[in-house]
Amino acid sequence: RPCESDVEVVSTLGAARVLRAELHYPRYGTAWARVSTVAKAVPAGPATLTIGDLSLVGTVLPDRGGEDSPSSWTGIWVNGAGWDTVLPARPPYQNDSGVRLKSVLSDLAVDCGVSVVLPTDAPMLAHWCRATRSGNGAARTGRDELAILGRRGYVLPWHVDPQDVTRFAAR
Repeated sequence: RPCESDVEVVSTLGAARVLRAELHYPRYGTAWARVSTVAKAVPAGPATLTIGDLSLVGTVLPDRGGEDSPSSWTGIWVNGAGWDTVLPARPPYQNDSGVRLKSVLSDLAVDCGVSVVLPTDAPMLAHWCRATRSGNGAARTGRDELAILGRRGYVLPWHVDPQDVTRFAAR
């Protein structure tokens, strides 16, 4: 719900001054914002979104922005963007005493290019196979794999903190 105030809050996306930001900061998952700036363009890639004294490290998504007018640009910023990376194939995990959750999550974080604070390690099944396609044939992402691990009770709901680090707990 929009917040209106007579107090001016200084906001930036990288070096660009923000005209308007619609920030979604859920209890779990990733934060994202639709941002309009004074700049004609904001380069895609790593960027810090600052709204008042809140600073969030994340990424300006490529192909998700454009010029609104001769003097402004609107685009999408997200933290934890790496979780939307399409997963590469990996050999199945196998361990008769249980595949370690730490091994699966560490490899997943590396494949997605994200930083994580790993939860308490625990044994999983003796065999864990990470599929690269979903049932409908769509490519599977790191976010999809986290959802599967969560549904099976191996990880708690997760969030990405202001420094762009994934943690397995509520904000």
